[in-house]
This record gives sequence, structure tokens and C-alpha cells, in this order.
Amino acid sequence: MLTNKKGLPETFVTVLGKEFHQAADYSASQLTKPPRMVHLEKRHRSETVEDVTDHIWRLFGSAVHSILQTGETSNQLVEEYFVEELRGVKISGMSDIWENKKISDYKVTSAWSYVFLKDKMADFTSQLNTYAWLFRKSGIEVEELEIVMILRDWVKSKSFDHNYPDCQVQRIPVTLWPMDIAEAYISSRIDLYERYKDTPDNDLPFCSPADRWAKPSKFAVMGNNRKSAHRLCDTEKEAKEWMESNGKGDYIQERKAEQFKRCEYCSIRNFCNQYVEGQE
Repeated sequence: MLTNKKGLPETFVTVLGKEFHQAADYSASQLTKPPRMVHLEKRHRSETVEDVTDHIWRLFGSAVHSILQTGETSNQLVEEYFVEELRGVKISGMSDIWENKKISDYKVTSAWSYVFLKDKMADFTSQLNTYAWLFRKSGIEVEELEIVMILRDWVKSKSFDHNYPDCQVQRIPVTLWPMDIAEAYISSRIDLYERYKDTPDNDLPFCSPADRWAKPSKFAVMGNNRKSAHRLCDTEKEAKEWMESNGKGDYIQERKAEQFKRCEYCSIRNFCNQYVEGQE
């Protein structure tokens, strides 16, 4: 259920409330998720309450995709939807553009998503290789994959920092798996999800720290007249030793661990005993 607590124009509700009804058991993007998240989403979708304001950036993403679609040419496939069956289970996927044997997938996201790209690269690689598998199963050749990141909050003045993206659009090549490797990956995900298909909610396997984008505590060596840390260490002992050996820093600041970062974006977190008990 989609609410509109801020009284935004009804168009926002109409557009964001549209659902893409897939005729499949699992989608390419679902295959990257842990079984707890997949099954809770399936079971509690109709009970989920979210506000329009939680999905404003999704509206930007949809707008970009719609505009790019108007530039479609005769030698492209834009937002082509595929469903293929493997071991009696239907897998679906819809990539953004196929052209000259290359699949390109657009991600409208923040500049910091690019800076910390390595955290999401495994999911991107799996998702695009599932698209490639679907295309190949339909007889369409694929030789290249890429992510096209459109950075909605890119700031030109920061682009001189070597860690920051140099422009607001970044093309990221993705490794293309052989067909048998892609099929083995999809088959293993099917095994994982089907194993827990009838498991009660509270008994579903917990999401791992990697699944939750968990970050361990860090210890920052700080200076009285500085906003940024001299050094970021894994332990307090390491931070003290660094202060002593380098003669820098006035105090040590503990930066607490984030155990449930991904859960902030998870629509079914309130139905998840791992998240609820973790917050308590």
C-alpha cells in the first residue's frame, strides 16, 4: 500500500504505484538477494505500507529510462522483457538496452555509489549475466556487458579528487560469464530459494553481514582542530599505537558499527525478526 502523507500531486501516486507484474518465479534482480528477503517480500507484499516520498529517486530513474527509450533505433532492443525456464522454475529479466551484441543497464544513483562501487559490483555482475543468459536462450548474441551510472548528485568542484568520478556519467564494464557458468549460478540460486520456500518467516536463514551491507566499528585518530581523521583504524589499540609512533592526534573517536545498512532500504524490514530484534 502506497500512502501520500505529504499530499504530493496525485500523479506521483499514480506513477509510483504502478507495479510490474512478472510472469515468473524469480527475476534477475531477485537472484542477487538473500532468501530471507526474497521470501518475505513475496509473502508480505500486500501488507507493506510505504510513502510516496520514500520512492522519489525511483521516479527520476523511471524518467531517465523513458527519455532514453525515445532514442531507440532499429538495431537496438530497449527494455525487452524475457522469461525462460530452468528446472521447472521461470526466471525473468528486462535489461535497458541491447545494441551491437552489448547489454547496457542504466543505474540512476548517487556519486557515492560510484565511489563505493566495489560493494555492489558482485550484484551488478550477477544481474547482468542473468540478462545475458536470458538473451542467449532466446537466440540473441551477447559479447559485452556494461553498467551506465548516471550520478544524480555529481558536483563538478569535487571531480578533482582522485576518488571522485570525473563526470556525471560513468560506463563500467562487467565481466561476461560463459553460458554454462551463468546457468550454474542461476541453478544454485534456484536451489537456495526453493530450499526455504515453505520455511516459516522467523526460521528463514538470517541475512549475512555482507547481505546487510554491515560495516564494522572503526577507531578514528582525531585532532582538536580538525574535522577529518588523521587515521582510521580497525582497533583502538591500533589507533593508540599509530598516535604514539606518528606524534599526531589528540583523541580517539569510536565510529560505531552499522549492522543493518541495507535494511534501511528494505520494504519488508518490519516483518523481519532479524531486523526487529536487532534494533531492540
